[in-house]
Amino acid sequence: MLFHEFTDTMVLWVKVCEAHALYDFSGDFMKLVSKFCSIAILFSAATAAQATDCSKWPRFSSSEAYLKPLSVPAEDIGEFLTASKFTDGIVFNSTRHDDEIWLDIKSFPGTTSAATATRSLMIAGRLMDENFKALVLEDDGKPIFSISQSQIRYIGCRFIWDREGGENPIALIREFYKALSWYPGGRPISTNWTGSLIGDTSLAVSLGNEVVMPQWAISALD
Repeated sequence: MLFHEFTDTMVLWVKVCEAHALYDFSGDFMKLVSKFCSIAILFSAATAAQATDCSKWPRFSSSEAYLKPLSVPAEDIGEFLTASKFTDGIVFNSTRHDDEIWLDIKSFPGTTSAATATRSLMIAGRLMDENFKALVLEDDGKPIFSISQSQIRYIGCRFIWDREGGENPIALIREFYKALSWYPGGRPISTNWTGSLIGDTSLAVSLGNEVVMPQWAISALD
């Protein structure tokens, strides 16, 4: 079995594990599933930590030019996102600080949903080239949050927009907010994840609406 086939198999098992977490199964077989789930989830986390491009997830490859991974110079991602029709008029600015890319929102239309900002970051995770170690969310020069290249890549590589074929975006949103940390220091923005699909999804939405967007984007609201 090739590595990417093994990886896809483990990703499938993680989905089974999510179903297992959602429903209260019982019996010896499900005890075995629970043990395997622990291995699958650990493998998934390790894969995310090692990911630097999208070759590990060929299932999410695409022939469309706008979905080509690593096709935008990292330091130009702000200009690219601003010009994209998929970011609903948000104006971004990106600058390089050593091996970090800092991303600021300069204008946020009042008619644009907060979810669009998260979607924009997933787009960045797929399209930015490898020439950075972390993406930092800043507000007028003040760095607030960060996510490592490997983590944003793990999310972005599986994100497909404007057509079907990508990972469940709700799952990606959960993964994004689990990976996001305060800057500097790397402290997670929340440690209240429980493994419950409903509970963790609710937490991710709350973090986006009540923590990240107010501190990163509210000053740019038109």
